[in-house]
Amino acid sequence: MKKQNRKVFLFRDNATSNPKVSIENVKFIFLPPNTTSYCQPLDKSIIHNFKLIYRSFLIKTLSTFVENDCDFEDSEKSINLTSALIWIAAAWKHVSRSTITNCFSKAGFAEVVQSNEDFCEEDEIPIAKLFPKVGSAMASFHDFASIDNDEPTENPDSSITEIVEELCNNGDDSETTRR
Repeated sequence: MKKQNRKVFLFRDNATSNPKVSIENVKFIFLPPNTTSYCQPLDKSIIHNFKLIYRSFLIKTLSTFVENDCDFEDSEKSINLTSALIWIAAAWKHVSRSTITNCFSKAGFAEVVQSNEDFCEEDEIPIAKLFPKVGSAMASFHDFASIDNDEPTENPDSSITEIVEELCNNGDDSETTRR
């Protein structure tokens, strides 16, 4: 950016977990307090769409185990951090450009002709049909897809920087060192 003499505006919320940084050619514009849910594009369906796609990978995998009469413990062993990271990368690649564009438009960043493509509906129906095969205690696929909607996304008592510094100083990455 600097070589091209370009300047960038980066919109941020006032979350306590955000580190205080200064970057050349980048101007941080902080959103007004308590407005994140109204004007942050990620809150306008991008995260929801990403989670649906990610969870569809999980349901497809579990469904395959059920169809092959595999023991639940076998499926539990094969679904690991590597699987999750692969699904995360794939899910992000499946979030469409139009979904992102529409979310920025809904947040008021630009006027864009909106399509109704917030997520891939033809994919959601088969996943919802696979869901009962897995035998979850959830009432519906919708409940499963939105299970963590009300979970906190940050720890207001500490920042990521503080947590990382504490872990590095202690040289121990066990859960007991985290707040």
